[in-house]
Order: sequence, then structure tokens, then C-alpha cells
Amino acid sequence: MRAVGELEDVCARAWPAVVTRPLGRWLLRASGGYTGRANSALAVGPPGVPLPAALRAVVSFSAEHGIRPYVQAVVGDEVEAALPGLGWEVNLAHPKGAESAVLTSVLGSGPGRAPVGGTGVEVGGAGVGTPGVGGPGVEGSGVGAPGVARPGAEGLGVSGSGVEVVGSPPPGWFELAVGGEPSAAQRAVLTSGPRVGFACLREGGAVVGVARGCVVDDHLHIAVLEVRSGHRRRGCARRLLAGLDAWATAHGARRRVLQVATHNEGALALYRGLGYVESHRYRYWVPA
Repeated sequence: MRAVGELEDVCARAWPAVVTRPLGRWLLRASGGYTGRANSALAVGPPGVPLPAALRAVVSFSAEHGIRPYVQAVVGDEVEAALPGLGWEVNLAHPKGAESAVLTSVLGSGPGRAPVGGTGVEVGGAGVGTPGVGGPGVEGSGVGAPGVARPGAEGLGVSGSGVEVVGSPPPGWFELAVGGEPSAAQRAVLTSGPRVGFACLREGGAVVGVARGCVVDDHLHIAVLEVRSGHRRRGCARRLLAGLDAWATAHGARRRVLQVATHNEGALALYRGLGYVESHRYRYWVPA
């Protein structure tokens, strides 16, 4: 398993903020308030200045970009241990939960694994993310029989049905992912990254599930897994994840990583069943 710092770097590159600024080994990020990961200081490693000065820099950067000051700190490390004494507290009101786990696995592990050329999956395009407006400035059911991998008109593809993975958001993807037309910041974060794939599951012509994958080095980073309420508990999430597995494998990924709130017991059970194990946890801290 990779070190915490390496995994956090992969996650940050897969979910790039609109504006970033290095502070030693820390990374200050702002994206108009869209998600904590893209609007916080990733505090992994030394900031290059004393910790009180680093926190003042976080507050100043946040004010400059009109966002609330956040520090994303790894649970149990030296930075987190020092934050309470410097006037910071865990943001218990964070909409996605106060604490998240970083899960990782070998790509293709677990009983719900998706083989290369795996089922129900149609992969189109080279999978390169489309730069968004205001892009980065300086964050076993449902899997069928194997299909056939083939080079298509748009690049290497995996033929099948049900799930498609393409290099730009298909019609209906944003509606389910963010609830409608995306803001400039949402579009920038979601469409930027080294190699982005947008998974979409349709039934009867309607979009019933979406997910986002990004290949960073040899890792597949998974985010924005959404299934319409009337279609849950029917294997849709597994089919979307299988589609991203097949797409990422075709693009050289060997491992996968994702972040999930620790209170989301249903998601944790799903990922454990797919072979994921916990690497570490992090929490968002704010000035008290």
C-alpha cells in the first residue's frame, strides 16, 4: 500500500481545484466552495513555516478567494494533534460528514471485480478530460459476461451495453451528478484531471446512474457515484464501478482509490465487498 502522502497526492491531482498555491508540502485550494477537497488546505507534510504561520496563510488565502478556511488533516498525525491548541476545531457540520476514509485496492480485486473487456461496458474516446472553464490556476450483481476489447473510431474501447465511459460528460450526466447545470467551478473540477472518464448508466433511454473516474499514474480515482433513488439496490452502482474498472485498466491503471464518509455504512459495505481496504482517514478543521 502506498504511503499516505502519495495517496493524498493522487487524490488531489484527480480532483484538481480551480486555484492552487503550494505552501511547503501543503497545498492551498479554492474552487468557489464546491466540495471540501477543492476548497481546503491539504496539510500533508511540512508547510515550510511554523504551523501558526501556515494557518494564518490558510486564512488569508481563503479570504482572498471568498471561501471558508478549511484544513484537511490526516487523523492521528502531528498536524491534527496540534490544531486544537491553535484554536481550530473539527467541522462537525460538514455536509458530507466530519470524517472520511481513504480506501484503496488492487484494480480488479474482490468478488465484484470487472475484467478487462468486462460486461455491460462501452468505453468511447481516449478518455482525456475536457478542460473546464477557469481550470486549475497554479482538488456481484450487475456484472455480466465479458465483452470484446477493440480499437474504435474514438480510441481504445470496450464494447458492451448498459454503461458507457467517455471523455466528456454525456447528456444527462451533470443533471444527476450536481442536480442541474453546473457552475463554472463545478465544471472545472469535474472535467479537469490527467485522464478523466465519465460513466453513465441508462435504462429505457433515461440516465439512472453516473460516476467519475480519473487515472493518475497507475491509480484509478473514483468519485461522484450517484444512482437515482428509484433504481438503488439493483446493482447499478456495481455496474458503474465495473465500467470504470474496465476503462481504467485499458488506460494502464493497476490500483484504485476513493474517499468516503465514515458514517456511510452502505457505501463502506459495498467497497469492502469489492476488495477495498482502508489506508487512513482525514477530517476538515475550521477556526473555532
